[in-house]
Amino acid sequence: MQRMQALINEGRKVRDKTKINLRTPMSKVVVVHSDAQFRSDISALSFLVKDELNLIDVEVGCGVVILFYSSY
Repeated sequence: MQRMQALINEGRKVRDKTKINLRTPMSKVVVVHSDAQFRSDISALSFLVKDELNLIDVEVGCGVVILFYSSY
């Protein structure tokens, strides 16, 4: 749960920095992380991440970068 909350907090920071309001839906977020347990945790709770950040899709993969895509 803490990992999911950390991801949501980072997502909110990115939205604030880019001035994309939470009411504006975004097409997807791609979460890339080297830790398999982290990826598993985020995948299991992706419905909460989608709801909190107003996302259509959450993709999870290997690496260490988090990318946000806007639909506009």
